[in-house]
Amino acid sequence: MCRAPTEDGSLAHSLAPTVSILVPCFKAAGTIVKAVGSALAQTFDDIEVILASDDGEDYAAMLDCADPRLRQVSTGGTGSGDGPARNAALAAARGRFIANLDADDTMRPERLAFMLPFAERYGAAVDNTALWIGGCLTKTAFPAAPADFRLTAEAILAPRLPMNALLRREFAGGGWRAFDFCSDVVFNLEVLSRCPEFRGLARTGYDYVKRDGSITQSPDTADRAARGYAAIIAAIDAGGLDLTPEIAAAARAEFAANASANEAFRAARSAGEVENLEAWLAS
Repeated sequence: MCRAPTEDGSLAHSLAPTVSILVPCFKAAGTIVKAVGSALAQTFDDIEVILASDDGEDYAAMLDCADPRLRQVSTGGTGSGDGPARNAALAAARGRFIANLDADDTMRPERLAFMLPFAERYGAAVDNTALWIGGCLTKTAFPAAPADFRLTAEAILAPRLPMNALLRREFAGGGWRAFDFCSDVVFNLEVLSRCPEFRGLARTGYDYVKRDGSITQSPDTADRAARGYAAIIAAIDAGGLDLTPEIAAAARAEFAANASANEAFRAARSAGEVENLEAWLAS
């Protein structure tokens, strides 16, 4: 899934590719080959893939790949978080459009080719993320949506799934916030507040994979969620997020409700009724 440089050593594509794909990497040795392979295999190939190492690992070396579209940067730390890692990659990005790919997820081959016309026209688009747990398809973000539709704050908040958009660079603002939980949700809400129209697409092109050790599968899920929700609510109340008043109100109500639900989950887990957040949400 990698290709060699041209004979004169020049890049096969321009120095300013159409799409920059950002890949935050933390303890990702077991999944990085598959994730990056899915990015480099896109049928729309005027791309660059920027790995952001957040643990000091040389992920580019793990790929054994000479593809000139691949680069690596570092956060300079360990466990800085997905937001700072994405922002390190964003700072190095040269594309007119930005996409994000988590290091344990994959993109289907025609994803960018399908999404790009919508992002060109409207400013940003997000497709129907599929959630996989234990090799089984569990749910999708937009199970009953029309082929394409105008995204709302509710559509971003309700699925409780990370959704990774394709967007014009100018709508990324300062990038992702450094919250312990739901930084991707906040980012999408800020994009929704900035761009002319954020489109949702019913077609599935992104596979979100939860494994043992994933945030919502971990023993400290409730603690991380509580910190994250509290920080997000405080930022909304202080006017510290780039949100319209309507979107800020919807977000605050949802995160406050999520914080209350998180305490119910904490109690159920302490009582031995459930093992993890996904099991509790499904109960």
